[in-house]
Amino acid sequence: MTELEAEVPTLTLEGPYSINGKILVLPIVGKGDSKIVLDNIHIVAKIKFKPVQKSGKTYAEVESIKLELNPKHVSFSLGGLFNNDKQLSDTMHTLLNENWSEIFNELQPEISKALGLIIKLIINNVFAKYPYEEYFA
Repeated sequence: MTELEAEVPTLTLEGPYSINGKILVLPIVGKGDSKIVLDNIHIVAKIKFKPVQKSGKTYAEVESIKLELNPKHVSFSLGGLFNNDKQLSDTMHTLLNENWSEIFNELQPEISKALGLIIKLIINNVFAKYPYEEYFA
């Protein structure tokens, strides 16, 4: 198991979202574009590699990855909340951004899983280029 730590000043996650549920016991409904900004994040990545044989040489491949994300602040922006009702949307954004820590703790497992898949793809693309021995000789 390899453990990597990093400090990242800002990580922005953007994409479509759809929600129909509750946040902090209040109902929330919306569909549209989202933007989640994580500031000053301490990331710990625990990566397990496995050897893969190709053309008589050994390459490294990520078998599993687990991320821990510890941001100093998170801000949320969700378009299309409450069918674009500005007053309800503004109130919900205030709630989301004032209680960012509790909300992020609920979202962290899914965010960590998604980022882990992206990082796994990047690492595997890098390690597929050269045999393991050439990286760690």
